[in-house]
Amino acid sequence: MRSAVPISLSTITAVGLYFTAMSLFADAPINEKADSSPASSFNGINWADRRDNFVDGWIIPSGIDDRAQPADITMQARSILTKFKFLLGVNTIRLGINPATVLDEKWWSKYRMIIREATSQKLKVILTCWESRDSRDGKIDNQQEFDRMWDQVLTDFADSGDVYFEIFNEPHGYSDAKWQDLAAGWIERQSKKIEGGDRTRILVSGSGYNERLTGVARDKRFDGCSLSFHLYAWFGGKHKTVEGWSREIGQRIGKPNADRTIVTEWGAPMKTRPQDFYAKRLPDGDRERVYVVAMSNIIRKWDMGSIYWPGLKGGDDYSLTARKEGSSALKITNESGKAQLQWSFKRD
Repeated sequence: MRSAVPISLSTITAVGLYFTAMSLFADAPINEKADSSPASSFNGINWADRRDNFVDGWIIPSGIDDRAQPADITMQARSILTKFKFLLGVNTIRLGINPATVLDEKWWSKYRMIIREATSQKLKVILTCWESRDSRDGKIDNQQEFDRMWDQVLTDFADSGDVYFEIFNEPHGYSDAKWQDLAAGWIERQSKKIEGGDRTRILVSGSGYNERLTGVARDKRFDGCSLSFHLYAWFGGKHKTVEGWSREIGQRIGKPNADRTIVTEWGAPMKTRPQDFYAKRLPDGDRERVYVVAMSNIIRKWDMGSIYWPGLKGGDDYSLTARKEGSSALKITNESGKAQLQWSFKRD
């Protein structure tokens, strides 16, 4: 047996400082790597309304008091965004918009402050149009209002290089061909307004619930645009192994499309049904756990963007953070879920 070696106080101090430093680096925002794909620079979370972003009125991100004065809205956003960066190491926030949010200047003037606070913190912001709760049919509720909404958003943010535009969330009410025509029409109307004509700032959703990407990717009208992909264990298949989920995800995206794909939604129960995603041997039949591991692995392997659903959404099982009772502070709901998200970010 090897004999014990005395350890000096200075050694203990040095080791302690080392692990403290490593902990701080682990919680720092992601550094973009020179050899990474453009899409992989998006490492983030969704920040959602506690009612979900399918609402018949203003979308109000969890933790924001819509009745507050503008300066207080900014302070609330600053506090939450700072905690997102510290706790999760993100560099991207995905936010919902709808005509009610944008076309009502009373709320839009405050919502712009949330967006601008994010960009002032060097965060990328993806703005995505959600349909209303009343419709919930996978179609644009009112084309005229939809166009007016995006006209206003582009007026306000076309020159802001850290703001990105996802045309419509989960267009499952349209055939693949019809959705592609609608998206192409949006690009024809809006893309020239974007500073430098930068089409990478446009995200085109996959067909259906964003989950069929290959047809959209083949459409030459979307050349140069980024692609948005969603998949969850509850609608993406009945696989019971990491390998099965990896094949499913890969077939829906297509490897040649990975360098411009951002997985803008993926997630599983973290909070009220906490699960251990650290396990090296995942049991067969535990569909959600093997799905999370597969998604994290393939995002990392294929160098894609990763945006978890949701980073914060009040009362949601999937939420990776929660507000501490009686406080504006946030806490992580599942450390192993955080580890999987950061693995997808290439956080070793």
